[in-house]
Amino acid sequence: MLLLACDPAGGSSNDDGDGGGGGADASVAALIDDAIEQSNDNIEIVCDCWDEAGFASRGACLEDQILPAQRRCVEDAYARDAAASRLYLECVVPLMRELGTCLDARLDCVDPSTVDACFADFDLGRESCVQVPLSVQRALDDCDPDDGTDPGTAPGPDPGTDPGTDPGTDPPPPPPAPSDDSPTDPPAPAPGG
Repeated sequence: MLLLACDPAGGSSNDDGDGGGGGADASVAALIDDAIEQSNDNIEIVCDCWDEAGFASRGACLEDQILPAQRRCVEDAYARDAAASRLYLECVVPLMRELGTCLDARLDCVDPSTVDACFADFDLGRESCVQVPLSVQRALDDCDPDDGTDPGTAPGPDPGTDPGTDPGTDPPPPPPAPSDDSPTDPPAPAPGG
């Protein structure tokens, strides 16, 4: 997965406060819309290399996009602390746009590492953003129907990841089956020896 790079939630938090925001105001709602739209656009760009990203089809890759039901969940999560969410989104949305521009210009399905610099730049910029409180992050995590991690902001596939190269994903090969000609007794000593 493109891990967090297309994710407006960022996947981390450094504040446990809940800020008590009641509903998202218009500026936060507009920022959420921008973040979701940019996230979906970035996923679409990366899904041009769906096969290299380990997906069975482009459609399967695009399933990481944020759809209407998930959008409502994300909006509700950010509404838990509209002030902190606004600060975070004001910082991360421009970074997501820059990431999309970089992905669009540099993505090469033959050599997916061409976008590594795009993700590194995005991560560096996002680290300087004020993070959302843990209560908001937990609510965002609950938005993901797949695994509950960084959900409401579907990160998308990482075209640089080869699913067959992760040693933790492939089981070890089974031991070789015994053949009919394999001896069950130790070999006899050689004559004269």
